[in-house]
Amino acid sequence: REKYVQKEINKVEMDENLAEIFGVLNGDGHLSNINYEICIVGDLKEKKYYFHLKKLFEQKFGIPFTLRKEKSSFKLRCYSKNLSDLLYKKYGFIKGSKINRLKIPKKVLTSKKLSKAYIRGLFDTDGGFLVRRKKDPMIHITSATPSYLKEVKDLLENLGFFIAKGSQKIFIYRKKDVNKFFKEIKPANSKHLKKFEIYSNL
Repeated sequence: REKYVQKEINKVEMDENLAEIFGVLNGDGHLSNINYEICIVGDLKEKKYYFHLKKLFEQKFGIPFTLRKEKSSFKLRCYSKNLSDLLYKKYGFIKGSKINRLKIPKKVLTSKKLSKAYIRGLFDTDGGFLVRRKKDPMIHITSATPSYLKEVKDLLENLGFFIAKGSQKIFIYRKKDVNKFFKEIKPANSKHLKKFEIYSNL
């Protein structure tokens, strides 16, 4: 569908919305290396969040994204040569498998506002929040790419968080840092917000 694939996108400027989108793409996003597909896949329990993403992507790029419920997931996607080329050529996003190839886009590192928005998108898609024994909260972000995980750790430390690192996850354990994270990063995914609200009322 060449006409659809060639559809013009908005002029894209770096801002917090774009930084959040970058975090989402580096989380559960995927750029195809064969057909200009850009897609994000998430859990069926995240319906409200995926409507948020649909609005975020469409307003930023000015082209329609489809949101479909599949057997075990929601899939948000579009086919656009212009958008695929922009993400790949200008911002360095990976096409195809991301394992051992992920990097934080350099533009995100130019300000704390952009960095926080990027972490929001990444955490909402590849992160988690839980309460362990004795009401101890824990935030984690997962990646199978060690070098990328270190980049995320360094970025969070630059934002003032104390970070512990495992082989495929980084963790925030300190209560004051957990509270700071939800206050400053401002996650948009209701699955995290509901758990944090329950924790806050313990």
